[in-house]
Amino acid sequence: MKKTLIILILLLFILLVLISGIFISGKNITIARCIVTDDGELYMAYHDQPVRLVGTSSKGYKTGDKLFIIHDIAFAESYPAQTRTSLTLKIGSGDENDISENVLNVLRKLGY
Repeated sequence: MKKTLIILILLLFILLVLISGIFISGKNITIARCIVTDDGELYMAYHDQPVRLVGTSSKGYKTGDKLFIIHDIAFAESYPAQTRTSLTLKIGSGDENDISENVLNVLRKLGY
């Protein structure tokens, strides 16, 4: 019992160090729905706005999927915004109905 508790505490400590390292290195963790455009670009719905994910292929994703994303804290001042990703994992499925109409309208206006 004591050995199991020590191992659990050690694992939690390692997890805390890893998460702290992500934030210290200028990264952010976001869970968001994704949008895959007709030309294959990948976006996330972030605070009711589309953000292009640079560094991640859209292969294997479809619009509405829920993603776990580690990305730069800073967003490029472009329209729509964009950010460089370090890690993108699909953690759930979805469809276009899971995306805010505002996000979809912004992309439609821009021709995506």
